[in-house]
Amino acid sequence: MNLFAFQLISKAGDSFSMMMEGLENAKAGNIVEAKKLMKDAKDTLNEAHKIHTELLVKEAQGETITYSPILVHAQDHMTKASLADIFINEQINLYQIIFEMKEGKVV
Repeated sequence: MNLFAFQLISKAGDSFSMMMEGLENAKAGNIVEAKKLMKDAKDTLNEAHKIHTELLVKEAQGETITYSPILVHAQDHMTKASLADIFINEQINLYQIIFEMKEGKVV
C-alpha cells in the first residue's frame, strides 16, 4: 500500500511543482510557456488520479486498505494539486489579460 502512496505523492508533487513554475512564468509574461507547463502538470495529475483510482477499486473489491499517515499525506498532495490546478489556471488567465492590457490588446 505504501507503494501506491509514494506514487501518489510523487505524481501529485511533480504536478504541483510544474503548476508553480507555470505561475512564475505567467508572472514574468511568458504565458505560452506557462500554459504548456499547466498542460504537462494536468497530464501528470491525471496519472496520479489513475493511481488513486486503482487504490479505490481495490478497496471497492473488498481488499482491506490499511490507512497510514503516508496514505493520508498522499491524499493531501492530491487535494492540494487538484485545487491548485483550478486556481493557478485562473491566475495565469488573469496575468494574460494584464499583459494584453499593457500591450493595448484588450480594451
